[in-house]
Parts: sequence; structure tokens; C-alpha cells
Amino acid sequence: LVPVAVDNWEGFIFINLSPREPLNEFLGEIPDLLNGYDFARLSTYYGYSVEMEANWKILRDSQIDAYHAKYLHRRSVPGVMLNRGNPSVELLDVQLGQRHGMMSVFANPDPPLTPVQRAMARFGPSVAHRQTLERLPKGLNPQRSNTWLFDMYYLFPNFHLLTGASMCIIFTMWPLAPSRGLLEGRLALPKAHSLADWFARDYARCLQRDIWLEDGSTLENTQKGLSSGVVGTQLLQDQEIMIRHAEKVLDDAIAQQIHT
Repeated sequence: LVPVAVDNWEGFIFINLSPREPLNEFLGEIPDLLNGYDFARLSTYYGYSVEMEANWKILRDSQIDAYHAKYLHRRSVPGVMLNRGNPSVELLDVQLGQRHGMMSVFANPDPPLTPVQRAMARFGPSVAHRQTLERLPKGLNPQRSNTWLFDMYYLFPNFHLLTGASMCIIFTMWPLAPSRGLLEGRLALPKAHSLADWFARDYARCLQRDIWLEDGSTLENTQKGLSSGVVGTQLLQDQEIMIRHAEKVLDDAIAQQIHT
């Protein structure tokens, strides 16, 4: 049988078809950045998956910029990630490693929440539930900004990890064909200990479903546009630096495989 490397970190199981590199070396700086994040507390998972007529890299790129929230999430979470001082959801911080990257996302300190959303922020996981700075692990919110919402980690090649104060979101993107991919999203939440907790948790689950539906609404049309061949070059600006980095790392990995 062909040997396959299998290892785990913080409860996540990693499979590598190349057994030559240990997981701790592959992860690089990620364990240090997330050291102290309480993954074990977020033990309740909800999952969604969808096959889409879009290349897996389109699925990947859809989650590693922040300014799309200004337009795509106007119905689900309007104003949560922007305000007059930051109208285009400019990132608080970006850290690029040899393979992986992280971006830190802005939070409106006074978001225009509905009464139900404000109640949910009191009782359970919520996009408006932000943690005090002194309780954060050192790797989260590296700028120690009072207007921080979450950090999004991209782990090469197809794994995203969103770490917030009261929830964690995991994405994996799988290629099925050149123009077809599978997007899997999982929402990790704390256990519920009261009826208010249960209601808040279910509200968070449904809200996240709506956010993902908005995220996915553009992806197949993006593939159609790229497949048309009309646009031969796409320019990526600085707020898309995570996409630029992910594509550069992938290009380098492919070139290395061809060379060897």
C-alpha cells in the first residue's frame, strides 16, 4: 500500500499524501499563533456542504477577503463589519507565512442590530459577541484592536479557519473537476446550558446559513465569467492580498512538483 501521513492538531485530523513532512513542520507558525484558543469549548458542530459549478480556487478565494461583506451581507449582517470610519471593511492586520496566512477583520463597535440580534448577543454566540482583549490568546487580534471581530486563517491548500470570540468556522474546498468543486462549512459553537443558550445557538446556526447562502450566490457566475475567456487578466488590490498570497503559494508548489 502507498503510505499516507495522518496526524492531528487541536482535534483536526490532517491527511497528507506525502509522508515526508511532519505536521508540525507543515503548519509552521499556525500553532504558535493559535496557542491558547479554546477549541475544546466549541464542541457543538453544525455542517453544510454544497457542490457548485465553480473551480475550487473560486470557493477558496470567496472567504479570504473581507470587503465583500459590504455588499453581499447587506441583508444578513448589515453594518456589523463596517461603519463610517471604515466604510469598505479594510483589514486590521495581515500576516503572511511561507504557506499560510491570516487576516484580522474589523468590527463595528456599535452595529445596527435588530432587537433579536441584540438579545442573542447577550445569551450566546453571535456576530456581535466580542471578547475583551485581556482574555484573548496572544495570536488572536494581533493589533489588540477594540474594533476586532475575528481572524481568518488560510492553511494551504484548502483549509480555512475563522476564529472568533464565541464561535469557530471551518471551511474545506475540494476539487471535483476543473469547473466544479465541493464547499464544506462547519460552525463550531459552545454547549447550551439553558433555554436561552439553545435559542441563541439555533439563531446563530440559521444566521450563518444565510451568510453562507449570500457568499455562494456569486460563485457559479464568477466561474461563467472566467470560462468565457473575455477577461484574460484579473487585478487584485491590497485588500485581496490573502488571495494573491494563496495563489502564489499554489503556483510555487506546482512549479516545484514539475521541477522534481
